Amino acid sequence: MKQFYTFCFLLLTVLIAHAQRPYEPMLREDAHWVTTVYGFDGETFPFEITLNGDTTFNGTTYQKVYVQSVMACRDYRDTRTRYLRYGNKYLHGFAREDSINRKVYTINAQSGPLSNPGFGCGGNTEILWNDFSLKIGDTLSYCGYQSQDTLGGISLDSTFKGIYGPVETFTTPKRKFTIGPPSASYPLTYWEGIGRYSGFLVSYRGYLGRTDETGLALYCRDSSSGCMEKFISPTTPPPVRPYVPLVHEDAHWIVEVSPNFFYETTLEGDSILNGKTYKKVFNQKVEPVNSNSGEPPFIRSGKRQQEALIREDSAARKVYAVYLNNDPNIFHNSLCSPNQEVLLFDFSTQVLDELVHCQSQPIFQYDREYRPAGEAVTGTPSIVGIDSLQFFYFTLQPDEYFYAEINDRVHVEGIGSTYGLLENRIKWSLYSRTLKYYCRESLGGCPEIWLLNNEGPIPSYLNWKVSQDYTTQTIHIRFADKISDQVVLFDLSGKEVMRKAVNRQVEIDVSIGQLPAGMYVLSAELKGQVVARQKILR
Repeated sequence: MKQFYTFCFLLLTVLIAHAQRPYEPMLREDAHWVTTVYGFDGETFPFEITLNGDTTFNGTTYQKVYVQSVMACRDYRDTRTRYLRYGNKYLHGFAREDSINRKVYTINAQSGPLSNPGFGCGGNTEILWNDFSLKIGDTLSYCGYQSQDTLGGISLDSTFKGIYGPVETFTTPKRKFTIGPPSASYPLTYWEGIGRYSGFLVSYRGYLGRTDETGLALYCRDSSSGCMEKFISPTTPPPVRPYVPLVHEDAHWIVEVSPNFFYETTLEGDSILNGKTYKKVFNQKVEPVNSNSGEPPFIRSGKRQQEALIREDSAARKVYAVYLNNDPNIFHNSLCSPNQEVLLFDFSTQVLDELVHCQSQPIFQYDREYRPAGEAVTGTPSIVGIDSLQFFYFTLQPDEYFYAEINDRVHVEGIGSTYGLLENRIKWSLYSRTLKYYCRESLGGCPEIWLLNNEGPIPSYLNWKVSQDYTTQTIHIRFADKISDQVVLFDLSGKEVMRKAVNRQVEIDVSIGQLPAGMYVLSAELKGQVVARQKILR
């Protein structure tokens, strides 16, 4: 019995404490709610809800409730979710708040995806929206009908947990109400000053117009925790700066396909197709000199392949490509049909412009900005001679694909895509490819990327066998078919440390005992061309 009285005393203390707390108003014009509606096939449709302006009905003043479609975008810069406003903002209804009795009322001017008044709760009828005066055990009512749901608990919470996890922390904890019978698989929660977890305009749970397909994703206030950069509105285009060209024969793109699998993209030579001049695009596998490091310097290996043709319209700020094949074994990952010109990059787009590649998944641009050139790609060396580059951020249309909110499609003027030159990744793909390094020889950005600077392609390959005798510090080389003119040894800085003529010998020995300990690269040359390489550890 004593325990029972103790429990009652504690419960009474909690209720009194809550009753004494100042009421937290809900209807504020600087507040923003994002409610997500779940459609068929896993599609999501987020909407922003705001209050703006007053109106009077039957002598009572209401605030106007507006709804606008937004698009969820995973921001590449800080991985935060931001919301792009698009479409028209429309008047959904009206609301008023009785702060003394802690109740909020609404009039739904029209039904829509965010509210379904149900039987007996038609438009232009005032409805008890939220009741923050309830006590534990009280039964909720809606539209004059008594619901089976009851208030199960009241607590204080400083973090509002949206449908994607915690999204807002409050300096002053808010009252958190738990609704639903004990047998409910999940309780319904709502916060004083915010509203219901199931959505800003959803004020009920029972079977009277039940709407389970919504969830409150975001709540923020401009004047408190702040909404800066959480919403993106179409803005005045940034100032037009001189265009930074992309097509340069001294440029190198290094793309990581998987750990320790890299390839290099380069441009070399011209080609004419349908009266238009293109640069040839080559891809070649490269390997880090220090095995498993994933870091420069790199050595070219494997066969150099021509993958595409590329041309640039600098006046229009557009880049076009012609993919030469769609072999699954090639380095690039494109679904474009071979031998047809496609728009690879459009660096003239504005916020809310729609960009369509050669696929059926169009995307919207949701932001653009200038950033220092040295931040062009994570891990990229500074690009000498260029002060800043223009970044374009894109996301899929929300009604086109389930992963609309998972976005990292970024195009960079002068470089291409954060996936590589040929990988603009307009369409969502499960394949992971990342532009790890970009440099240009004329801007001085490549020495740390390449072990051997300014070297040409490897047109043919030498069948040789290299072995080492670590006791005598001797390299033994046996040539099986073609004979090399000479072999050359380089250190990791690209400096030549030894050169020896082969003189058409089938086998030769090279002593390296006089060299400092470390990693070296042995190259075989034939008629001035590098035809084979081998890493050597002294």
